Amino acid sequence: MIYNKHYKTCIMDQKVKSPLRAFKDKESGKWGFKNNDDEVVVVPQWWLICHRFDDGRCAVVNDDKKIGFVDETGQLVIPCKYVSHSYFSEGLCKVEEDETYKIGYINTKGETIIPFKYLRGGDFENGMAFVMGTNEKWGAINTKGETVIPFEFGYIIGFHEGLSAFIGDNHLYGFIDESGNQVIPPIWDFCSGFENGLAWVRNSEKKFGYIDKQGNVVIPCQWAGAESFFHSPSFAIVRDEQNNYFKIDRQGNVVCQFGSNHPYRRNNQPVPWKRHLRKQG
Repeated sequence: MIYNKHYKTCIMDQKVKSPLRAFKDKESGKWGFKNNDDEVVVVPQWWLICHRFDDGRCAVVNDDKKIGFVDETGQLVIPCKYVSHSYFSEGLCKVEEDETYKIGYINTKGETIIPFKYLRGGDFENGMAFVMGTNEKWGAINTKGETVIPFEFGYIIGFHEGLSAFIGDNHLYGFIDESGNQVIPPIWDFCSGFENGLAWVRNSEKKFGYIDKQGNVVIPCQWAGAESFFHSPSFAIVRDEQNNYFKIDRQGNVVCQFGSNHPYRRNNQPVPWKRHLRKQG
């Protein structure tokens, strides 16, 4: 378990406003909490603190590198006994047990709501979390721990516009609905999520095109790179082999050419083709 790498991300995450602010004592190297008036609320005693409260809970790490949670007063309310954690989402938090290194979910009281029996897992969103079973296949459970998508997928990316990309046994990508039914078979080398009814796909020849939610190819696979229809439902940005950028409409017609400069990126940074893959775990 790589604690430093994981918690570096947590410490830098300031997206969630916290009632307390973690601080590090330079002499002892320990972490404590201050309030918004810069008054010490909890004296430095933790090996590390996550600067984020979710559902009134913030993760802390003791000297044994075990993880617990404090409340908004800085008091420890969930004992330090886990080896990894996520954030509370929809009242539940993914944690990893020390003895078995299996994934389970606890509530804000520290009660185990979903048993420690999964190999990997993601956070809950819209009442569902993707988890890997002991057969090393991915499925999904609800907040009661009931299986809502069977454990038969190599990976489930995440739902967007009612469909999620998945990886099949052949290591190719297809799409399922929220019940786990296969809507588009796994025949693509790579793909995005759906944006405004279309998703880009990459074929075995590494060419990009677009499909609709029925799996029909609506724009042929002829481009060296492609972005989703997220700037507008009317157009997307594609790239040819010479790294020239084009704006195309939903029929694949070129409506504008930009040359080698991407129209929506500063300093001509590389286009993040994986932008809309929402991976978990």
